Amino acid sequence: MLKEEWPTDAHKAAHDKDPEKLKAAIAAGADFKAGDSLWQTALIFCVRNQAADEAEAEKLAECTKILIDAGSDVNYPDKYGDTPLILAVMDGGGVQKTAAVKLLIEAKADVLRVCDNFKMTPLHWAAVGGHKAIGELLVEAGARKNKIDRQRCTPLEVAKRQLQRLHDNLDAFGNEYDKKYDDKPKQIAKYQKMVDWLEGLPGIKK
Repeated sequence: MLKEEWPTDAHKAAHDKDPEKLKAAIAAGADFKAGDSLWQTALIFCVRNQAADEAEAEKLAECTKILIDAGSDVNYPDKYGDTPLILAVMDGGGVQKTAAVKLLIEAKADVLRVCDNFKMTPLHWAAVGGHKAIGELLVEAGARKNKIDRQRCTPLEVAKRQLQRLHDNLDAFGNEYDKKYDDKPKQIAKYQKMVDWLEGLPGIKK
């Protein structure tokens, strides 16, 4: 994205996971609450971005806190109805953004919100990515464990589907598993833990 396409310097700094530039942009009066053509605020640009490793995840969380403390609306969705919490939970590659999710929940992000396209809750998206730690945060905050999505699947059913795909040599998106990653056993273990945890929750429908 070219510089002139960013709504403000705050949006670019948030996307780049640069806390110091973000604080400077906000101090200079950047309208971090403004949205682009897809209604993406600086907070959305921040949390939807992937974190390649734990160090980037920490910087992303730091930028999230800066924006929340500055007054960002943690429940303001983009044009597609995806809130910052939903976008933070979605698996865009890299490591899971647990710290950022925790900050959003503490700031009263709606854990019951469903996205417009798939009618999936944040807990559904945690199941898609096999993010057990994030799932634990969501359930503790009151997420509905048996909510169904557009395909009438609960988070548990979503996690089981993802696990079965791996056993069928498919990736999380249903494509043939790319052998260059050579991490299928690790991925299977991750999703198995997600399934086992969900199955063990009180009141879960199996």
